[in-house]
Amino acid sequence: MALPFLVGVFSSIKKNAKGSVKEAVKRHNGNLEKLRIKEEDCTAPMKALEQEELNCIRGLSAIVKRVNSLKDRPKFDELSVNMIQLIPFDKNAMAAASEDPAWFVGQYYSAGSWLVAEAHTLSLSEDADKAWETMEENEKKLNSCFAYYDKLQILAENYTHSLEILRGLYEKHISVLDQYSELNHKTLWSEYGDTQKLAFMNTIQLAKLIYEMCTVSITKQTEDLDEKLNYNECRAMMDKAARFCGDKGFEYDSTSYDVVLRGSAKDYFNYCYRLEDKLPMLLPINREQVSPILEKLRMNQNISINQEVTQLHARAMADKLRDVDIKTQRVISPDGSSTYYIELI
Repeated sequence: MALPFLVGVFSSIKKNAKGSVKEAVKRHNGNLEKLRIKEEDCTAPMKALEQEELNCIRGLSAIVKRVNSLKDRPKFDELSVNMIQLIPFDKNAMAAASEDPAWFVGQYYSAGSWLVAEAHTLSLSEDADKAWETMEENEKKLNSCFAYYDKLQILAENYTHSLEILRGLYEKHISVLDQYSELNHKTLWSEYGDTQKLAFMNTIQLAKLIYEMCTVSITKQTEDLDEKLNYNECRAMMDKAARFCGDKGFEYDSTSYDVVLRGSAKDYFNYCYRLEDKLPMLLPINREQVSPILEKLRMNQNISINQEVTQLHARAMADKLRDVDIKTQRVISPDGSSTYYIELI
């Protein structure tokens, strides 16, 4: 928003106790410049929030796709998690939003709607008392603008961070669901175990929470700065997100982009692999060599092998392979630090 500046030469040099008309105008123009800088400072976090909401809404297509591909699925209409109220799951609404995220976000985020009303120049006056009186009245209004922009910037940054955390968790969950369907070829809800169903339900609940957060605008359509900031509703949504993650045992490190898990969530986040898929990543063998080796190992009563394992289990299995001579070939690890005994088929 362009801010007008008063320029010109003043013939009057009449002063009051505080200064001349020219000095009052200079101070007012300085306040206008401060307001311009405050607006610029808010522009980056507001654009970041808009972009994060676009990313979140666009990503909802992932859960819609996976729900649609799941046969004999339930309604997924659970509304709450303990005492945390969630909106119903509406895959059609999410699909429509994800197809046109700019339209969806635009309903709740209007470019420029967060700006304050345009500030005016100080009206010319040859009376210094009048000029200073007007300037000080304007200064009080501008100080309110400064305070509003400070609060808006903090709220926008916090809300964006909250959405980033939820989106990071959501994307991690989507990757788990992909492993269920692609690696394990599970498309029937009845084939899912309790842990897998929990992962699916948590993914849907995260999607509902993200969708709801993106329907909350951080400003209101009013020129009253005391009412313009939608602080209470935004704060309530961020608190809900924090309580949800705490209840589920989620903790997201936004610096390293790692998910730290507590409680029941540990089970399905560690459960990410079939042993057949993981071992070629841990050992210098290809996929064709895995099955015959595992079959021989399963015949060894001292070695327990599950079809589906956690990453930790897969690493432990790789450690056992380093110590077991299945006959034949000695293979050096890729980094040269260990020796594997495997049978090359």
